[in-house]
Amino acid sequence: MPTLPVTPVELATALALTVVGAVLQGSIGFGLAVVAAPILLLVNPVFVPGPMLLAAMLLVILLRERRDVIVGDIAIGVIGRAIGTLPAAYAIATLPRNVYELLFAALVTLAVVLSMAGWRIRRTPATIGLAAILSGFAGTVSSIGGPPLALIYQHENGARLRGTLSAIFTLGTLISMIGLWWAGSRSACCCCLAW
Repeated sequence: MPTLPVTPVELATALALTVVGAVLQGSIGFGLAVVAAPILLLVNPVFVPGPMLLAAMLLVILLRERRDVIVGDIAIGVIGRAIGTLPAAYAIATLPRNVYELLFAALVTLAVVLSMAGWRIRRTPATIGLAAILSGFAGTVSSIGGPPLALIYQHENGARLRGTLSAIFTLGTLISMIGLWWAGSRSACCCCLAW
């Protein structure tokens, strides 16, 4: 009988963190991975990025606020996420584990700084595209792709922010999962498919 790659305590910790992060994401539109991913990497690297991305993808708020989605921004956001996923998948496939963990830590720190910066950035096709590229890279490497796009949409009303980010993240996460699959098929050090 095969054994799980995690202990019951690690699994319980992952579930508890996911619940807390899901409540946050349900209220503001992002946050599941921001809360859970850094701790889960320390608990057991098998939880990130693949399983965390899958959990985030399944937490879809889109149905609740589909009327408030800024439809014109979705294509730009998804294309940007795809562009950002390419170098991220390559980095995962080629970097040694310790360098990957350092990159993960740097991206988490950047996400915190971006979230706390309070910058007011106008929502234009160019800023959405750039934020989506950063989101695609960070989301694929660390499963924390929310802050760059949340910075662009922070001054929209809550329903527009949650609905639009949910649409971009749902499609963008599928792209990141394909990138992780590719990286996993190229590298034994990729933890995304270990579970």
